[in-house]
Amino acid sequence: MIQIPESVFSRSFSAAWITPEGDFVPLSRDEDHTSLAANFPGMPTDDQLAIDYPATYAIARMRYVKVSSPLQCAWDGKGRRGDVRMQTMADFMSQAMVWLRGSRHNPWEINPRSDLTRVKVYVTSVTSPDIYARTEREDLTVGDFVDIYGTRETIDYLYGKLMGESFVRACRMVERRLLRSKTLREGRSPMDGDRLYRMIVREMKNS
Repeated sequence: MIQIPESVFSRSFSAAWITPEGDFVPLSRDEDHTSLAANFPGMPTDDQLAIDYPATYAIARMRYVKVSSPLQCAWDGKGRRGDVRMQTMADFMSQAMVWLRGSRHNPWEINPRSDLTRVKVYVTSVTSPDIYARTEREDLTVGDFVDIYGTRETIDYLYGKLMGESFVRACRMVERRLLRSKTLREGRSPMDGDRLYRMIVREMKNS
């Protein structure tokens, strides 16, 4: 699990870039996404779209993820569970929600004592470098996002910190019991362990 500097959590916009390799690159207070993207390695100097719109070009053509805040990001939409870019975003999101629970600073006007796993998350898919091209936005929750993209370590961190370690221990106990059950072992297609664990966490949280 990547450790994110706490100073980035409070930024309500222009928080960071995530590289195609999953590295988290926070922006300083005097930086913006566009100026940083213009100097990315491999950014074309002979493509007018790259020259005019380096930020959207970096997202759509170079597989960078633009992170506006812990609750908003833009990517090319070409990925699934296990994508290192979104794993990093899940780490950032989880750590920010845990920070919010114990912080006096609240940049998003969210009740820190509410169920922070139900806070809305906005993920935009950018498929063209042209800023006037159509984009699609997916509205998720923190819990949804971490369930889809987070590692098991990230899931345990989020729910352990927000709901208590006893919740995580209970999830693991149910997982062990199911994995030992005759019914599950004799199923037609053995269930992937991580998928089973995500289902258990989701069901127990909603129960």
